[in-house]
Amino acid sequence: MRPEEKLLIFNAARCLDGKRAGRLLSDMDCATARSELPDGSIVGFEIDGYDRPETWQQRAVPVEMEVDDEDGAEISATLYTDSNDRLLEMELIRRCGGPVVRPRWQTLRLWA
Repeated sequence: MRPEEKLLIFNAARCLDGKRAGRLLSDMDCATARSELPDGSIVGFEIDGYDRPETWQQRAVPVEMEVDDEDGAEISATLYTDSNDRLLEMELIRRCGGPVVRPRWQTLRLWA
């Protein structure tokens, strides 16, 4: 997992209650990440030793996150868990549309 994915997960966990935060951090420590799209705007997580349920629902982690793109555009960042509350996916969406260029992670802002 890249440092920027860890940064996002770690900071989101800081906004959650103890159990949910602990689960996210634990999953972060044993997960691998794979970009689903060339611009890295969707990243899926695979957790070592964890088999996802046959039928699962994607649930947004209740933390609002925003980061600036290299060109100044705002990016909305969302973490998702599966129906067992296990780390599933990260999604980045440029508010003005188009592909993600290069997020400036030092501008990360969070609201819970």
